Amino acid sequence: MKFNIKALKNKVRPLFKLLIFYSCYFRKITFKTDKNHKKQIIMIFDGKAKHGGLVDRFKGIVSGYDIAKKINAEFKIHFVSPFELDTFLKPNEYNWIAEIKDLSWNPFQTKIIQINNDFNVNPFELVKNTNKKKIFIFANVDYLKTINPSLNDKDAEALWKKYFDELFIKSPLLSAAINNLNIKLDSIAVHTRFTNLLGDFNDSNTKEVSDEQKLTIISELKQMISAINIENKDKSIYVFSDSINFLNEIKATTNYYVLDGNPVHVDSNKNYLDKNDIHLKTFLDFFAIANCEKVYFLINSTMYNSVFSKYAAIIGEKKYFYRYLT
Repeated sequence: MKFNIKALKNKVRPLFKLLIFYSCYFRKITFKTDKNHKKQIIMIFDGKAKHGGLVDRFKGIVSGYDIAKKINAEFKIHFVSPFELDTFLKPNEYNWIAEIKDLSWNPFQTKIIQINNDFNVNPFELVKNTNKKKIFIFANVDYLKTINPSLNDKDAEALWKKYFDELFIKSPLLSAAINNLNIKLDSIAVHTRFTNLLGDFNDSNTKEVSDEQKLTIISELKQMISAINIENKDKSIYVFSDSINFLNEIKATTNYYVLDGNPVHVDSNKNYLDKNDIHLKTFLDFFAIANCEKVYFLINSTMYNSVFSKYAAIIGEKKYFYRYLT
């Protein structure tokens, strides 16, 4: 009988992965019986896994909150890496902040669900069918329509916004920073996502293109923004991107607005001394887009199909336009 190493690896890998996640909580192990009759769902963003970008994390949180409401469970968020979430967003209608006691791990009462980047699972079924009382969930996918298959796109977006607003209110720090931007309500947001296409934002396997290709892409995008400017009768245009090179080009050669700061990826930049200042930029971009009258996402065949600006538009209840560069 031929020994199949690949098959063995496929069996061992998920078990090893599960062991790693459980080992993260061994130092908080307890054998005490939880007398709380309710189940408890705790969303985990502690840096012990690749959690994705800010909006990816919001997707997981909102999905977990929907499940908690459905089964009448307590809902908590443990978001401490690479910054503490409540620095920027405070609890609004629901106190979601996980305390130390919430993070204890009981081998008989605790379940860990690791579904980061898993688009083929229904987390509601995983939670509903377990008899465990405390459920740690690692998730970064929007499962609302999976959990609620009867929802159309419009209703799903409305529910997403409703849940987000129930959970979060801007912190004084974030509110003050947004107010200082003085963005007019009829401004237009234009968003692009390059990853490492232009050689300045390394958070994926995207290969940097040649200098000639860079110039061509940037030139074509600037033409698209010019057309949007004309279409919107010369209203204020704010350009958002993950590429500092592109933003610098916009600032140097156009009259469009660019927010200060260097874009960073939440999951790839954990070692800054001034983490709050560094990551404030991401929150400002998100809520500044949400505050604009219209939101345009520009993309071509080589660029990354981001939903960062789409979810900002959902939060702000603004019109969203997807423009493909041919």
